[in-house]
Amino acid sequence: MARTPLKPAPVPAAPPEPTTPSPTDSLALDPANASQDFDALRPALDALDSQRLRAPTFALRDGAVAGLSVAAFALGPVVWPGFEALARAGLFRLELLKDLPRRARALWYARHKVETLLGTRSEVRVPTGIVAEAQRVRERMLKVLGFFFDEGSTVGTLLAHIRRGTGYHDLADDLTALAQLYETHKTRIARLPEQFLPADRDDAQRLATAILSVLADDQGAELRRWTDLQARTVTHFLEAYEEVLDAGRYLLRHDPAAETRFPSVYSLGRGAPAKVSPPAAPAPAPTPDPAG
Repeated sequence: MARTPLKPAPVPAAPPEPTTPSPTDSLALDPANASQDFDALRPALDALDSQRLRAPTFALRDGAVAGLSVAAFALGPVVWPGFEALARAGLFRLELLKDLPRRARALWYARHKVETLLGTRSEVRVPTGIVAEAQRVRERMLKVLGFFFDEGSTVGTLLAHIRRGTGYHDLADDLTALAQLYETHKTRIARLPEQFLPADRDDAQRLATAILSVLADDQGAELRRWTDLQARTVTHFLEAYEEVLDAGRYLLRHDPAAETRFPSVYSLGRGAPAKVSPPAAPAPAPTPDPAG
């Protein structure tokens, strides 16, 4: 009797490839795309609470580039499945990662507009009394916070960045950031009564407002408008970036390159450390020679 030929065993189907996103919008930084992204995000920016805007205490252009670089890596096959797993567990919102490139380009565009307007303004000088008081308050607050937070901590990294600030705008931004840190950590820093002055928080905000008011009087309505929009793009960008940063570092917690892949924006720096040094006051007019 003829044998029935054996049928070959079915080949099991290959497991599906991990689903990684294919972003429809480019991760490149293009001025035209940046302008479009800013316009698309404008309703969300306008809806932000003015009282909760974040101070731009990091290099915004570098931060925008870092945002695009982080997004390119996070949206790739290495860690994207991990972000998906965190999202399924309710520990992460994927829309923040997917929207990060757009927010980074909007941040770049707002900073570009502010720098363009700053480049056309006339020279302005903040009264020396305001600057001197602002520097004293700034240094005292840095000393108090530096006592409690080491250089490797998140706050310590921000403090190091603040110390590198130069000029009037940095001084105002730094005072605002220090006031926010004093409010956040007031219970802890109050344990240093010799240096801690509760009034410094309000004084820092008052002095920052005074400095910005002098600058705004010189800069005109257009620059005031874009300075506000810049603070809004900073806040909107950091909402996404910091969530992606924390989740990404968790996913790569055993990888020595985690902090390089997901860098803090405050590590991008303002350049080499420098003391706050606004433009020098103009030299006094020469005293007329009585004999002349």
